[in-house]
Amino acid sequence: MVVDLSFTNANLKNVLSSLAKAYGLNIVAPDAIAGTITLTLRDVTLEEGLRQLLKLNGFGFTVRDEIIEVIKLEEKRVA
Repeated sequence: MVVDLSFTNANLKNVLSSLAKAYGLNIVAPDAIAGTITLTLRDVTLEEGLRQLLKLNGFGFTVRDEIIEVIKLEEKRVA
């Protein structure tokens, strides 16, 4: 799925929640996730958009059984 994403000084938790609702995603994020993001991406896959917006605050994700788990980049493991 190709999407356009645009956020300005947006709370990262709110962005993840909005994406989960808009695209029917199952996202699990730690309580420690925090920060704001500003980005504009056009014609990117949803996966690449998610990867870029998380990377801005030092996070990444793994996918297992249709669940996206948000993790710190240094904790990233193979699913």
